[in-house]
Amino acid sequence: VGFLFSSRNVLGRVIALTRIAAIGAAIFLTMSRGGLLALTIMLCVLLIRSRMRWQLVVVVGVLGGLLQFMPDIFFQRVGMLISGEDQTGSGRTEIWSAGLALLSRFGWFGSGLETWMTAYMTYGGGEESGAHNTYLLVWVELGIVGLALFLMMIFAHLRLASRTSSTTSQGGFPVAIEA
Repeated sequence: VGFLFSSRNVLGRVIALTRIAAIGAAIFLTMSRGGLLALTIMLCVLLIRSRMRWQLVVVVGVLGGLLQFMPDIFFQRVGMLISGEDQTGSGRTEIWSAGLALLSRFGWFGSGLETWMTAYMTYGGGEESGAHNTYLLVWVELGIVGLALFLMMIFAHLRLASRTSSTTSQGGFPVAIEA
């Protein structure tokens, strides 16, 4: 999206739109509801922060055009989440509950880098599963200090992107990074 904003020639814009379509197709084909939510939020931030609104209309059009190729199960998954039929987020809430229980054991000092699976299977009482939550994963593996450093990195990144996008008049990369 940033390349689309900053490109000054037709070929660059076509390449950018092709990349956007590929990323959108990947999100839709994996049927990731979280990816779809992230894409929607990113486009909303871009629409609010950007002065290049016509390009965003094209991006939304390209991504919207991909919806006609989606299988019905995609719309069923989104519908189940909206209707409340899928209250567990495909089992994530049970994983998160066990992960929060791990914090009493590993919350201060952490279990160690790349040890989520071992800690979860040993102390969480579950089958092999990912954390499905980056913040919980970092907290369990790296403890409170690791979580604090991770959050500081995110906020510093957002502050820098915000500062850069408000002072830059040319190009869309700072706004795209902020989004």
